[in-house]
Amino acid sequence: MIRNYIVGVCETYLRFYAVAAENEEEAKDLVNDRAPQVTDLDFCEYSHEMNRETWSVEENTGKPDAAH
Repeated sequence: MIRNYIVGVCETYLRFYAVAAENEEEAKDLVNDRAPQVTDLDFCEYSHEMNRETWSVEENTGKPDAAH
């Protein structure tokens, strides 16, 4: 019997922030702390798809076309 499934594929994105800092390490620290001087650039870039073992799968018990 064919069943309908919804598969959640984990993906990784890069999110970009702007910050003024003394060096690269301080810039990372400031962004990690989301310090007040950090500006979220509201820009994300696709990086890669995670391994299949991280994906979720559930049976779609609704209408057969509900996943579309």
